[in-house]
Amino acid sequence: MRKPLALLIVLSMAASLLAACGGGGTAEPTPASSGGGTSTQVEPTGGGGGPAETPTQALSAEQRVPEDIPIPDTATNLHVDSRGTTVTYSVAMSLEDLILFYQAELTANGWEPTGGSESLFGRLATIVRKKGASRVSVTMNGNPNTDDVFVQVNLAR
Repeated sequence: MRKPLALLIVLSMAASLLAACGGGGTAEPTPASSGGGTSTQVEPTGGGGGPAETPTQALSAEQRVPEDIPIPDTATNLHVDSRGTTVTYSVAMSLEDLILFYQAELTANGWEPTGGSESLFGRLATIVRKKGASRVSVTMNGNPNTDDVFVQVNLAR
């Protein structure tokens, strides 16, 4: 049972990454500063096949993060899709500390646990929460060679 669930999580994360990266444009990182941490945001530069630029694309990545989705101050390589439903970033933090961060901060932002809402498989952790009809899934993939963690947040409203 554990192997199919782990495979499902990995496949879900890969599919979300592919969906978030679609559009045919390229991305250029630009420095940004946030309340105490330094981050890098990735802004779309356009390209063939993608949708026309919308007003949300004129906002910085930090400005497009939904207000009720917590992001550590030390996050880098922050990217938010144009709909604000997929957020990705890296952070120099232990996986265990990041799990504790999301457990506390999601609760503080009104997100409630769901049945089977947390899983940990080696260096891969997932937290799922709900708020009314909305759902959020936070998938964290720890790098075994460093304390860096890659995070993907998927939001369904």
